[in-house]
Amino acid sequence: MSKVWLSNVRENDDNYKWSELNCFYKVFAISLGSFDKKYFDYFLMYISAYLLYRLKGNEQLTLDSGDCVLEYYKQELQPIFGNVISKKDFTGYRAFVKKMRNTLNDGKVIILPCDLYYLPYSKNYLELHKRHYVIVKGMDISKGIVYILDNMHIDFGASTIYKDFVIDIRVLYDMTVSFRYIFENFSNNYFFWSIDNQKNEQFENYNYTYFLKLKEFIWDNCEYMEIDDIKIDMEHYLEYANLRVVFFNSLINLAKNNEQKKMLNEALTEWNKVKYEIGIRDLATVKEKVLKNIELEKNCIRQLDIVEENIKINNSFEAFRYFGKFIANEAQ
Repeated sequence: MSKVWLSNVRENDDNYKWSELNCFYKVFAISLGSFDKKYFDYFLMYISAYLLYRLKGNEQLTLDSGDCVLEYYKQELQPIFGNVISKKDFTGYRAFVKKMRNTLNDGKVIILPCDLYYLPYSKNYLELHKRHYVIVKGMDISKGIVYILDNMHIDFGASTIYKDFVIDIRVLYDMTVSFRYIFENFSNNYFFWSIDNQKNEQFENYNYTYFLKLKEFIWDNCEYMEIDDIKIDMEHYLEYANLRVVFFNSLINLAKNNEQKKMLNEALTEWNKVKYEIGIRDLATVKEKVLKNIELEKNCIRQLDIVEENIKINNSFEAFRYFGKFIANEAQ
């Protein structure tokens, strides 16, 4: 069978402006959303929360921290979502084609790391080596083409919507080989990632418990940014502000009523104001607004419930312990 096609993998809805998020996170959110629409926003929310509240300090935060993010997914999010993300190694062109075909035949989505230097419709073509990631949704070996979702063919990547496109198999191979040599030269083999379709049917129950833990972690975290101890430049302020915009945009989509949406929109508006201050290079004002916004967002998280009221919690002891701590904190 020379042709295979995954019909469930479709272009993303640009529900919010996520130019703040690089293409690594976009392709995983879109791919997981092809198995369950809810996964799109939950993945973005949990990943942005991980980068914001788990990776400590100025030096550790990076938007290209792919390995640690995927390890976080494996350890904490995979039990919730159910979908397994695997790294597939290959050593040459024939192995590349065979492994992609077998992976697609198994109904798994492929995420391919690429170097834009070899992408003919990129403005970086044969000029600049740059990381990029595309979603592979099918291939036709007899025609020598691969069906992908990408955004680089729309206004040279200015669009945040990933749409269908086709590309020569050998061009795609050259791009992923170059990616390994330029950006992952410590790795022995070339690789791509696959996401299987074993979604978790008990997602809501697992997600509820995990969200409770996330809220508790944020409440207990008094200093998201060690502003007084570390000299943080504008670039890092912008990274933090961008991640918060992603975080609150996903929360808004998951909120259950207009009151919660209004509250989250207020926090989102304040973080966009911080981005404006960064744009005019007013560092003193940025520090002041960041400290104020941290307290504002804590209050937002404290009041937020993104779970339907009729969901039953499997782990009742966890819920009892959580709400007991909540009552104790409120009493103080």
